[in-house]
Amino acid sequence: VGSLKGLDKKLAALAAQLTGEGQISPYVVRCASSILDWLLLCALRRPEGELLRDRAGVQTDLVATNGALPWQIGVFSPESEPEWEETPLLQHTAPPDPAFCAVLEKELDYVYPWEALDGVPAKVTASELAAGEYEEEYIAFSRPAFLGQGGMTPAERGTALHAFMQFSDYKAAAEDPQAELDRLVTGGWLTPEQGKAVDMRRVKAFFNSALARRILAAQSCWREYRFTVELPASRVKPELTGATADQKIVLQGAVDCIFEEEGGLVIVDYKTDRAVSPQELWQRYKEQLFLYQEAVRQCFSKPVRACLLYSFSLGQSIGGDFS
Repeated sequence: VGSLKGLDKKLAALAAQLTGEGQISPYVVRCASSILDWLLLCALRRPEGELLRDRAGVQTDLVATNGALPWQIGVFSPESEPEWEETPLLQHTAPPDPAFCAVLEKELDYVYPWEALDGVPAKVTASELAAGEYEEEYIAFSRPAFLGQGGMTPAERGTALHAFMQFSDYKAAAEDPQAELDRLVTGGWLTPEQGKAVDMRRVKAFFNSALARRILAAQSCWREYRFTVELPASRVKPELTGATADQKIVLQGAVDCIFEEEGGLVIVDYKTDRAVSPQELWQRYKEQLFLYQEAVRQCFSKPVRACLLYSFSLGQSIGGDFS
């Protein structure tokens, strides 16, 4: 049984491909678009296919005489579309199953227990978490290079100074900062452009400071110390309560400098952005230092006795004892 629209047109197209040969051409068989095409090709050559040949408008010389069993071939064309009758609804239905209804109600009333954590990232950096109200200020530091002196933005010049503080030998830099800068440029630690952007006046001021002397005299010193620790989700979303507040998120970051002296560890974060006063800079970054303090305690299992900012713009250290 097969059905299609435009039967006569289809039969004429198929009959045009037939010859009086004993078999249908393999090319014609391969070009068929459906199994029904194959069946109609065969039916057109059957002795019982006179009705199909008449509708295709072809002669009887296509008939093959080697058919084995007789076929019954007929064409049925409905005069109009059948009218569909609506099936009446059952008048009597089975009573509802109370147990199944209870299951449905329970599933439909389900509330995701951790919905309050929506929007809380699984991983966050210390700078992102601490940015808060100052986030727009951070974005403003990133300017097109053509607006910066010497082709470098303030952020790029700050990056160059941070790179110098990360890779330099502090003892050598304290003795001869320019020679240490030349060594870093020659060794590929800084690009020539970065080397030109480092403000040596501010570098010399740092190595002449009391903070630099403390670092040089420290028992141990770690620079650009990278950490990954866990924090409760309430640090990202303070309004969380209960179990959701205690869910853990991953905090990542890097501390510019950590040194150890008697009484514990001291965290130092170098800042190159401008500030009107030490108080302004401290308010901007204190939350970031608190996060560093918590991360360093977890990583070293030692007390943190102080967290300090060193402002290259102001030429002074800011902060104090946290122990």
